[in-house]
Amino acid sequence: AAAGPAMTDTTAHTIWTPGPWASIEREDEEGIIVYGQGGARVAVVPRDNPFTYTANARLIAAAPEMAEALRSIQAAHLSVPHLCGYSDDKTNALCAAYGNTRALLARIEGER
Repeated sequence: AAAGPAMTDTTAHTIWTPGPWASIEREDEEGIIVYGQGGARVAVVPRDNPFTYTANARLIAAAPEMAEALRSIQAAHLSVPHLCGYSDDKTNALCAAYGNTRALLARIEGER
């Protein structure tokens, strides 16, 4: 993926091209281009698989919004952390999902 101009998101200590992103398919291009704010080229999704390339471009274009949704989930969990640790299956499943959210955010923010 080609990177465009980067921006620091001070709330997450992350650098990526600011969203929203959009995918645009043009016949004269090498694939579907994903653009960020100001027309910065974020990625090129090649047309190598006719069954997946459009869906892949949509997924990439949604990345900034997905990151924000994950942050919202994490913030909700931080407001009620006392729920975790009980034997209720639904609560434990929810807490496991929060853990997955935290791990994924760390991964996309480069914290691994």
